[in-house]
Amino acid sequence: MLVTLTLLTLLGGPQVPPQDDGTLEGLSQAFSAYFEAREGGDGVENAHQSLQASLHKTFPGGSPLRNVDAIERALQLSRAHSLGKVRKGKITDDVYVGGAFQGAGLSYAYRVPKDYKQEEELYPLILAIPDQGESPAHHLRDSWSSREVRERAIVLAIEMPTDPGEWDKVMVDGLPGGLCHVLTGARIAAERFAANPNRVFVAGHGKGVLAAMAAGNTQPQRFAGIVGRSGDAAELDPDNFGTLPVFLAGGGARATAFVKAAVAKGLEHCTLSADTSELKAWTWMAEQRRDVAPGRIVLAVGEPFPVRSGWLRAMPSEVRPQLTASLDARTNTVRLEARGASRVVFYLNDRMLDLDRPLKIIAGPKKGTARVRRNLALALDRLLDGTSDTGCLYTAELVIDLGQGPLWPETTRAPKDKSFEARLTAAKGSVDALWKLHEWCHGNSRVPESVITLKSLLRLEPDHREARSALGHRWSPVQWFTSQAALDTFNGTQDAQWAAESGWVNYQTSWMHTDERSRLSKGMQKDYETGEWVSGAERKLLDQGWERQDLQWIEPQEAPQLDEGLWRVDGEWVDLAAADRRRAVIGSMWCIPGAQVRLHTTCDREVALLARAHMERAIGDMRKVFGAVPPLPLDVTLLRIEEQFDRFAFGETDGRRPPSHVGRLHLIHNGYFAESWFPAEGGSPSYRGMGVGLWDTDYPNGDAYGVHSARVALGLSYMDALDPSPKAHRTYPDVDYYAEFEAEKRLPQWLRWGGPVYAERFFEDTAVPPGGNPWWARSWSIENLERLGGLRPVAEVMAFEIDPDQREDAQRFLIEAGLLVAFMVDGDHEPVALAHAEFKRALAAGRLRRSHLERLAEALTQGETALAAFASLDGR
Repeated sequence: MLVTLTLLTLLGGPQVPPQDDGTLEGLSQAFSAYFEAREGGDGVENAHQSLQASLHKTFPGGSPLRNVDAIERALQLSRAHSLGKVRKGKITDDVYVGGAFQGAGLSYAYRVPKDYKQEEELYPLILAIPDQGESPAHHLRDSWSSREVRERAIVLAIEMPTDPGEWDKVMVDGLPGGLCHVLTGARIAAERFAANPNRVFVAGHGKGVLAAMAAGNTQPQRFAGIVGRSGDAAELDPDNFGTLPVFLAGGGARATAFVKAAVAKGLEHCTLSADTSELKAWTWMAEQRRDVAPGRIVLAVGEPFPVRSGWLRAMPSEVRPQLTASLDARTNTVRLEARGASRVVFYLNDRMLDLDRPLKIIAGPKKGTARVRRNLALALDRLLDGTSDTGCLYTAELVIDLGQGPLWPETTRAPKDKSFEARLTAAKGSVDALWKLHEWCHGNSRVPESVITLKSLLRLEPDHREARSALGHRWSPVQWFTSQAALDTFNGTQDAQWAAESGWVNYQTSWMHTDERSRLSKGMQKDYETGEWVSGAERKLLDQGWERQDLQWIEPQEAPQLDEGLWRVDGEWVDLAAADRRRAVIGSMWCIPGAQVRLHTTCDREVALLARAHMERAIGDMRKVFGAVPPLPLDVTLLRIEEQFDRFAFGETDGRRPPSHVGRLHLIHNGYFAESWFPAEGGSPSYRGMGVGLWDTDYPNGDAYGVHSARVALGLSYMDALDPSPKAHRTYPDVDYYAEFEAEKRLPQWLRWGGPVYAERFFEDTAVPPGGNPWWARSWSIENLERLGGLRPVAEVMAFEIDPDQREDAQRFLIEAGLLVAFMVDGDHEPVALAHAEFKRALAAGRLRRSHLERLAEALTQGETALAAFASLDGR
């Protein structure tokens, strides 16, 4: 039986007339194929093109993404086809293993109606939180057993942590807190059952009321209502419940205070009741629907959550920012009052505003206008990262900068010079004519036009020396480089002494790491400026006129967009300011290639390039420690705010993305190693472990701290490349993976951390002008160490019993390990220097033995007095 989809008449852009499910079947299948390709990491581009074609076929004329309601229904149909079998009418226990629960898993119990029809109906979902000491199945039997609920709703109860003090927290010491249990339960239910996305309720009982309210405060946009029965409320301000109804039955003083405060702020949808019965709660739920397009939102940002409510997300620049925003569909206006936020994101669709028209923006005293484009790739990414769902699809984003510049920087494209455009069109296809046009541009001080002309010429004759020279390119026997700096970087790796001491070999006229020879033998070529390997098939693309922007392949006909300085993001060409905004989220990071560092980052590109320069200098410091240099480039991740830094380590709060780091060291330091990052590539998980750092330009002294974080992140990537754990990778995601990853290392942990910390905070700063202290970082670090209690005996430092639960003690261990390495490298203590030199030679030659490490440790232990004297130096 087909269910007719009734589209609501809403303000905003025009939408197609109502359609029944039959007309959406092809589109729903295209969505299924796309998400299957994304999950497997294979055939994504073809699936995306097929989906785009299906959208245009289903909604001919104009932008298909205007039709939000119909697309949401197609998404629901797509999910209905992929739902597995469930046991009907009975309480069933199950365990979810994945995400943040890859170890013991998350236990839960569920019950669906006896006549459950997952391909025909969508059911209300009650996400039930048991009282302390109550099992999920027992809770369903005792608290949700009425005939009305059994016949009309899906109920899922989740197991909570043993300690109720953890129930209102996302994470506790890096482990899943109660909120993570609740939000993961909500995602499990959404993915496994035919749940109505606009009728999802969190219902807590007893101690579970606190967790239910915390879930509503953290992610108010997910739920249609919060229910509390026979338990007191949390101590929360009602600001984040502006669009979320709350029903509290049988609560205490805190429940009364919460509802009183809510009503005082005009939130009439918060209700108190003395009736704690299941029927009363169910009757209230029957009247509630999620508001997917509220006209006004108040967001009180927490630490670290929430940072979002509904269509509004904040990037904090101060502690506890407060934002109030509204959308006026009649005038197509966005209003914002914000304190303590550097940037704000509005998630939009045509249900909310007419995206075919310019938007008026009013943010405090500032005013502006913006055109916001619908974008399919962006809409799909927001579905996958949980920002959107099948009942609330966002198809566009408006990012507002609250700094000194304009609210919404318009495109920086200069108006086209018709005279030059005519000359360029006439000259295209002729090397001689293009060279003459360049000379005309040069003679008339038309520098941008000259660059465009020369790039057009090089597409016809890539080895045109005069054109290359005019662009500042430099030749080497290996390839052309686009700058002298790029050539100098390459030449530095080709110095015979440097390469030999680093453990590299000479092969086919170039020095390289031994691991790289196999790629050359397979017919691949390395671009020594970007560090990327090019296959035979890719060389054919280059010969056909294709180009690369970062790691994206650009078709020949789109090359002029590159010349204008535009960036391709999600299939759309935008200026750099817009690209920075689009790349500011974890799921859409920049990936900037380089000869030494391939940087994955949510930071603005200008900041990223500065950070990469610091990372490249840190490679030299790591080489001082280890002698050996691993294959380059090294992959490193750099995130723009602390919330991203923590969330990337821990994973998404609903378990959607598993943790990238399970050692919890992100709790104690501004860098960690993402040993558990295994994104799907080619249909299976692929190891992408790398160092992760933080560079928050809006944080006080954020640029200064960012340098240190970037350096330690590079050091951690360097360390894993030197001392990998390939056997452990094959065991992922076993519960013992992290222990096996650590156990496989050849080098001791104090040295694996001491090297990166040396590069982070004990390095010689060669940029310090004459008369300054190039060892300022070491002096600062020793002062930090003294504040934390000073240097412990060497044997204790080498034991490196680091505990993330003891933050200051763990930080002390890190600085001590860095100091030990600094003494080893820069201490001029002969016994240590000899043992260190022997260690480096053995590591570079691939002949490292335990005896080398033992002699190094012995020399350091016996040099304890000299180490203490070294640590007392204030500079050098």
